[in-house]
Amino acid sequence: MNEEAPESALAGSRVSHYTIERMLGRGGMSAVYAARDARTGREVALKVLNHDLAADPRYLERFQREAVALSALSHPNVVEILDSVILADGRPGIVQELLSGPTLTSWIGSTGVLPPRQVAELLVPVCQAVSVFHDAGIVHRDLKPDNLVFPEASAMPASIKIVDFGVARITESAASNLTGKNILGTPEYVAPEIIEGNTADGRADVYSLGVVAYQLLTGATPFTGATVGAILIQHLTKVPAPPTSHRPDLGQVVDEVVLRAIAKDPRARYSTGREFAVALGTIAG
Repeated sequence: MNEEAPESALAGSRVSHYTIERMLGRGGMSAVYAARDARTGREVALKVLNHDLAADPRYLERFQREAVALSALSHPNVVEILDSVILADGRPGIVQELLSGPTLTSWIGSTGVLPPRQVAELLVPVCQAVSVFHDAGIVHRDLKPDNLVFPEASAMPASIKIVDFGVARITESAASNLTGKNILGTPEYVAPEIIEGNTADGRADVYSLGVVAYQLLTGATPFTGATVGAILIQHLTKVPAPPTSHRPDLGQVVDEVVLRAIAKDPRARYSTGREFAVALGTIAG
């Protein structure tokens, strides 16, 4: 392939035993394609580092770190990695199961706010899954509705899967000099300790899932602003309004559960995803 060819030029080409069929989407770091495994006929997703980042060792290591993180995990609510490949131009690719359903962002856009029971149905499996990768020493650091995907359009809430471990921290040494102040995750969902540049453990993911729960219940994230900086300052300094300030019908127990998850001090939060899952179970009824 011509080195200057656009990402879309990959469609129709072959990488190892995978035929790339079409581009599914492109983000700041990578593009995702639908591909066909010639051995099995299975349609898969091929995630490829963007052409303009391939020469930067920081992005290359982040991309490879995602492959390592996913390879270490096996959970029904985490996207399954199937293979890794190298393109003709030297760029790495990750072969994953193809998830054809909507992201949680799209799904809630069509449904609006949810009752506590349904929020629990959606997030309890996710909380249990994050505990599995926390046990393996992996912190996702960018949990948000865009990174929670249904495997197919008709899938049940409990089947939702976590994707995109591109900013995951695997070990303390792996984190140094790789994530930097300009790669924090997504402003609306990022934990205060990540903003401050402190060491983040699994409680940072609990914070992000607490923000997701808040959004599902109220239709808004706790903090919004005209700029990224304005949002980040609020995570550090502003007390979030309780969910009942948006929906009085939710009740005090919902306030207590969600506000503990998004406490600014990690020591005040649920200590694990499993603990948050149990608390979410109490609002389901």
